[in-house]
Amino acid sequence: MTTLAPENAPPEIVNARRTESLDARYIVDLERNSTKETFGRVDVVHLIEKAILAVTLCNDREQIMGHASFFDYPNLSGVDSAVWEEWLKKYYDCDNCSALNSLFMHYFVAKAEYPQGCAREIIRTAFNAVPDLHFLFLIVPLGVYPEPALADMFKPLKKMEGMQGQGSTVFVCHRHDNVPVLYIRQARVEDHDDLTPIFNRQSDMLKQTYGDFFLAELIEAQDENMQCLVAEVEGTAVGFMSVSDDINVDLLNECFELGPFHGMRKPHPDDEITPPKTPTPPPPVKQGEETKEERALSRTSSKSTISDNQIAAESVEEQGKEEAADECVEDKRDTASRQSSRKSSRAGSTLGNEPKVKVKLSEANMGESTLSLLSDGMPPDTAASPVDNEVTES
Repeated sequence: MTTLAPENAPPEIVNARRTESLDARYIVDLERNSTKETFGRVDVVHLIEKAILAVTLCNDREQIMGHASFFDYPNLSGVDSAVWEEWLKKYYDCDNCSALNSLFMHYFVAKAEYPQGCAREIIRTAFNAVPDLHFLFLIVPLGVYPEPALADMFKPLKKMEGMQGQGSTVFVCHRHDNVPVLYIRQARVEDHDDLTPIFNRQSDMLKQTYGDFFLAELIEAQDENMQCLVAEVEGTAVGFMSVSDDINVDLLNECFELGPFHGMRKPHPDDEITPPKTPTPPPPVKQGEETKEERALSRTSSKSTISDNQIAAESVEEQGKEEAADECVEDKRDTASRQSSRKSSRAGSTLGNEPKVKVKLSEANMGESTLSLLSDGMPPDTAASPVDNEVTES
């Protein structure tokens, strides 16, 4: 994300992204007369679909501010796209360029107020998106000069001696003029002062955990199993990387899907590389319909419910019969006990019992009536009467 701030227009915040086919009609609206003079009449949709790299700049309102399309061959009808290197090196001084580090600009448009800013941002994005890219070429017809926005970025390519023009002019844009070229080397302890501010801007957690000189200690601990690399620009370390072969493979497999990489392990003949088959889920059941299993289960549950109810009814009936039988037996026992009690009462009256006696106090012992009355209330075996009793038959 970059801010474009021209002198004669308000600043715009732009973001670079890959071009989509739906952007074609908005890109065509940005064309000017200089666009057709430089690139000729082109099919924008075809360029977007076939381009090696197509970059579009949009502002924060998703309005297209600029666009450029890059291909891996020159936009010349007389040059074979498969052997363009021979043609270019024959007429121009460019021994270091090749199909692996070069691209050709086939199309460029920008909003009228922001051409310089859009061109600069698109070219910077192209170099960042393709790390191996070192040369961007622009080919225009002979006698045509690129518009000012492109003329600031592209410079004429030096021709070989004795070679005349082939009806076109070639311009070139180098990586080192727009994006710093990084030099990668092994880290040294002296890089600590350059790298520490980079870590501190991100987080203080490492410093609080391992101390102020954790980076120097890490660099000093390098061995055959752990190495540290730095990216250097003009003698200053601007990037750092620490690589080690001591990794927790089990933890990585738990957190990530590493099946395509053989689980980060060396292959072995006994490895089980075929994953278990996932059972196919049953088809969805429409509302109001039941599967065969559900119908069979419902029938079984209904039958079991009916049998349970019959068993419960039979148990209640048996219990009622047992209770009725118990009541009948109790009634018979009560009847028998009442009959036996009547018989015993009749037998007692006919057989004759001991005659009832009535105890009378003699006149001689009238003075001891109190003692006689007390002893009369005690049981016969414990009360001892000191007087003679007169027994009379009733």
